[in-house]
Amino acid sequence: MNLFPICEALYMQILDGTFNDARLTKHDILIPITQEAGPHPVYALFLSCFAIDKHHLNRGIARKLLCTYLEIYNSYEQDGCIFDKIITDNITESLLKFSKAMGLKPIRQSDHDSWICTGTYESLKRNLSHK
Repeated sequence: MNLFPICEALYMQILDGTFNDARLTKHDILIPITQEAGPHPVYALFLSCFAIDKHHLNRGIARKLLCTYLEIYNSYEQDGCIFDKIITDNITESLLKFSKAMGLKPIRQSDHDSWICTGTYESLKRNLSHK
């Protein structure tokens, strides 16, 4: 599982269904920067490259992995970063089902036959804390 901050322009390309994360590079991933003064950075998060071995399906591992990531991003929030939204690009029905279970809404099919889902970071945290 990968969950990382991305710039608004990349978020919009994913949302439009025109970005295939096979083209993702290290330059597309942002490193959260905390600021003690001035405006706080606002980030979108991209959940991608999600795979679980078939022997471990339906054991809550995906949820546990996502909770671990959120612990990291919560510490960034305490240092002043703001995460406002999350987006997924779901290539399988099981990934789409997981995105929906986490409170993300399907928006459209992409030009590479996947489903794009998005939601707020706060909504994701609420859904994870209630499961």
